[in-house]
Amino acid sequence: MNNNSGYDAAKDSGRYGPLPHWIVGFPGLIWQIELPASRLSVIKNWHHPELGRDTSLLLKDRSFRKIMVMREDLLAFEAFWDIMLGRESAAMSFRLKSQPERPLYLQGWAHPQDSGIY
Repeated sequence: MNNNSGYDAAKDSGRYGPLPHWIVGFPGLIWQIELPASRLSVIKNWHHPELGRDTSLLLKDRSFRKIMVMREDLLAFEAFWDIMLGRESAAMSFRLKSQPERPLYLQGWAHPQDSGIY
């Protein structure tokens, strides 16, 4: 996960404008959630090699997570969402069923000036 082979810069230049180099170089999804509207936006649309264009579905679709994520790690995902809804910082690791030996990380925190954005 330390390369950008799954990254499509053209998809990320719309709503947020050109992304800073540190975001473009980050090997993962960059996302935000508008909590009152329950709207998840992907700012940097990186693709995991195993999931391809479905990578963001890990965040957007609970039934997709149940299919792809190791059963033992699903409770941590649910706890992450509960912490997020409480507008607290959260971090977790999880594994895909197809690559149980390779943990992935999910991290988030509330916007410092707008508690409705995470």
